Amino acid sequence: MRKYFLLGTVALMMATNANATAVGASFSATADIVEATSISCDQDLNFGTIVFNPHLDSPEGDGYAEITPDGTPNVSGNVIAMSGATPAYCTIPGEEFNDIQIIIANQNEVKLTDTTTPSKTIEAQISYEWDEPIIYFGGTIDSGLTSIQAGTYTGTVDFAVIY
Repeated sequence: MRKYFLLGTVALMMATNANATAVGASFSATADIVEATSISCDQDLNFGTIVFNPHLDSPEGDGYAEITPDGTPNVSGNVIAMSGATPAYCTIPGEEFNDIQIIIANQNEVKLTDTTTPSKTIEAQISYEWDEPIIYFGGTIDSGLTSIQAGTYTGTVDFAVIY
């Protein structure tokens, strides 16, 4: 009986292997390589002088200080004045711009650090407008205003342009 069982098992294995099918496949790989060009930034983003009064009881709360990409300053809440603000602008060399993408690092945020006390920081949201071949950048400071201390805050905005 054992002999028939072993013989049957070997026959079954051979029959299974005989019916096995091997299939091969392939796919294409493509890469678009572009040459980096230099972008000329002719003016830095400057929030100017922001006057914040934490003692106000504004219905709008802490508020915000904004310089739009077109250069319009806006304030609200406990931000009572803003002067000397200017948007940044950068020129992209080239003649044709199809399907342009502008990517600002850190999900459009920049950390501004006090120049004399690096532990003091504030965050700004960066916005932009595209007017071929110039990109205009503005920004909004709207968080951390309750704990902000007087000082000069600076930071760097990293961005990439794909076209």
